[in-house]
Order: sequence, then structure tokens, then C-alpha cells
Amino acid sequence: MRSIHLFPLASTALLAACSHSGKLVYTSFGPANPAGDMQVVQTWEKSGVSTTTRDQVAATGRGYKQVVETRRELTAEERRSVVVLVDTIPEGIESSTSGWRATRPHALLGKFRILYGSETDKDRVLDDVRRAVMASGGNMALISWLGGPQESTWGAAGVVIRYDLTRFDSSKAQSGKIPSI
Repeated sequence: MRSIHLFPLASTALLAACSHSGKLVYTSFGPANPAGDMQVVQTWEKSGVSTTTRDQVAATGRGYKQVVETRRELTAEERRSVVVLVDTIPEGIESSTSGWRATRPHALLGKFRILYGSETDKDRVLDDVRRAVMASGGNMALISWLGGPQESTWGAAGVVIRYDLTRFDSSKAQSGKIPSI
């Protein structure tokens, strides 16, 4: 008779659930591409997790490997590679009631929403936004916070842009509430 060690499995599942608590919904602009959109979400999910294996000993004395997933922090270079603007629209991007428009060489790639089950620190949300932007091939996000007090939020919604950062001038950006995304 084989014995199954449920505790290691349960603890691994619990750690995995805690490692990435946000939920991303992404939709690319242009022709409908559900499979491509799902690939962005899966890449985002994987990019936020660091997996390690630990040798453990069960109460019976039998050894086993425990897989532990924790939140992977972004590197300083990853943080610098993505510009996130809050309620601000840069030069070359236009928004109106009829939609979004980008002038060359910039390109609008898609829109996203990241939601959390509780208020989450804005720095953590910014890192998740950066992960979503990198997963979709962009380098800039225009976001609005989704409620919460000054230091935390329930999430963020925004658009992803591939922007020529050599042309980015923050002094020419227009501040104001981003229209509904």
C-alpha cells in the first residue's frame, strides 16, 4: 500500500497561491487574438514567481522534495525598462471619447486590468504592471489606480504602449484623468 503525503502538497499549493495574488486580464488591440492574450497572461504569471526545491523529511522519516514558490522581485534594470505614468498621457498618444491613437513610431499594444482580493501596496502593483507591460512587448503603461487609500489600491487599469523612449519628455505629457479603459 502506498502512502500519500498530503501535507507537503497542501503547503506547496498554499505557498503558490500566496506568491502572486493579483489577477491580470489583458486584451490586445487590433485583430482578435485570444490565444495571444492568454500567452501574455501566462507569461505575466510565470514572471512573478521564483521556484525553489527544498529537501524535507516527513513525520515517517521518509525524505521528499518540496517545491516552494515565492514572489520574484523585479531587478533594477527591469524596473527602469518600463515607464509607468499615472493619469498622464505622453506626447504622441491621444485619447478621446472615440478611443486611443498613437503617432509613429509609437504603437498601442493593448489594455489591461489587474485586480487584487484586498488592498495592495502600490509599489507591488507597479511591479505587476511592469511585468504585464514586459509580457506584452511594451515599454510604457498609462494607468489609473482602482480605488483605495493613498498608500494602497485594489488594482490598476491601463494601456500598454511600445514607445520610442528617446522621444519621451515628461514635461510635454498631459496630466489628467485617463478616460475609461
